[in-house]
Parts: sequence; structure tokens; C-alpha cells
Amino acid sequence: MNHRAASSCLLVLTLVGSACGTQASSGSRNATGTSVAVSNIPEIALSRFPPPVHAALVSLSSRMRVPMIAPLTIPANLSAKLTIAKSGYAVSLYRCESRFPLNSPEIGNPPNCSGLAPYFGAFGVTRYPTAAAAHVWLSISQKQRTTFCGPNTNSPQRVSLVRGIEGVLIGTKRISGYCEMHFELNGWNVVVGGNATLYSIAEARPEGLRVVDIMSKVRMPANSGNIVIQTAGDGNHTWLSWTIGQSLYTVSGYHSSSAAFAMAGSMAFVANVPAG
Repeated sequence: MNHRAASSCLLVLTLVGSACGTQASSGSRNATGTSVAVSNIPEIALSRFPPPVHAALVSLSSRMRVPMIAPLTIPANLSAKLTIAKSGYAVSLYRCESRFPLNSPEIGNPPNCSGLAPYFGAFGVTRYPTAAAAHVWLSISQKQRTTFCGPNTNSPQRVSLVRGIEGVLIGTKRISGYCEMHFELNGWNVVVGGNATLYSIAEARPEGLRVVDIMSKVRMPANSGNIVIQTAGDGNHTWLSWTIGQSLYTVSGYHSSSAAFAMAGSMAFVANVPAG
């Protein structure tokens, strides 16, 4: 997606009351005042994870000791690639013509599974020395995936979404060609944006309503975190990230934000493995 095209704008949303008919959860706070996420993730036996995920977790468990977390709900035909680093891991998922074994050279390569078209999304965890360090990297990852617009050129305009969520629309100079809609919902910082040639202000409100609706139906993995959705011609590229203790967790969907939320809502720790 090109972030440097045509005109740009910024839609900032603030939460006034509960958006989903449920009590917003702000979480506890540590000595520095930083919000501490609370896990809503269950522990599930390794045998219950779907085959591509199960294969990745088995391989991971024999090679390193980190909190093992993965989605229980994914399409049946996905193939998986596992990447292991010193302090964590990532599992990339592909919808290939055939399901391939874990880390097969066929995944992501011609002739059966090349390019971004079959790329479904990913999930993973990075372990940091302290909870504070994990929280810092949570903020950094959010900034890396967003592009803020330039100086304001128009007076703020209020945009009503639904159930107490009120937006403030600010026009900006023709700088980045990227529109962003920011709001906080039940402890989660949400950014929805896209290339101005694909994402107009008229499209911003329904997209915001769609995200609110999805979040009202999904068991979010924690009571706080970050969400970035970049609308583009080939789908809504979506990242969800949150911290629990010393660990930074991420889930992403390349073509569908609904798929990313579904994965996040089905995340589970592998039972009998430390998840702190």
C-alpha cells in the first residue's frame, strides 16, 4: 500500500461511555502508572490445536522454552512456516493450493503458493527482560505501523458513530495521502487507515462501525492493547498486539480484519507451559 498518494486526513475518535453494551475494562496499573493488561486467554491441551498450528507448537516445544500461544480457529487448508528467534517465535500461515508440511519449501514460493495472494496472516510472541520493556515495544510497534497526517487545515468536525462513540474529523494538507481513524474501545487503541485513493472520509464511518461490531462479538485476548487496520485494494491488513507480563503477543491478518479478529479471539495458551 502506498502511503504517499493524494490528499490526507485524520479522524480522531474518543470513547464516551461503553460502545458494546459491556463494561469497559481498563486493567490495573503498576507503580509507574502504566496500564497492565489482564489475560483473557484460556489454557488448552496441545492436542486440541488444528494440524498446522499443532505441528508448529510441537517443533517449538522441542527447541526453546517460551510461553506457547496459538489460535484454535483457523481455516482447515492452511500451511504454516515457523520462525524461531532467541526470544520468541512467529508462525506465518498461507492458504496454498494444497496443505504442505510445516516449513515446506513450497510455502510462499512458486508454483503453488507464491506472492502475497495466499498469505493469510501470522501470530507470535516476543519475550523481553521485563514487563516494562515489553510495554515499551508495544508502543513502538504501534507507531511503526501507522502514518500520521500533516498539519491541520480545517476546523475539527464531530462525527457520530454509535453507542456513545464520537469522532473528531480533522482535514490535513496533501502530505502523506493516508487517512487515519483513531479511537479507544474497551481499553484497546484502534487505528483504521488507508490510502486516500482507496479510503475516503465517507468510507471511514462505516469502517469504524464495522470494527466496533466485530469487537463486540469477539473475546478479546486481553483487556488492553493495540489494533492497526490498513485498508487497501487487496484487503484490510490487520495487526493486533498486546502484552502480558514480559511477553509481547501479536496476531495479524493480511487480507481480512475479520479473520485477524477471529484468530485473536481463539488464542489459547498451551496447557502446562509457563505463560507468565
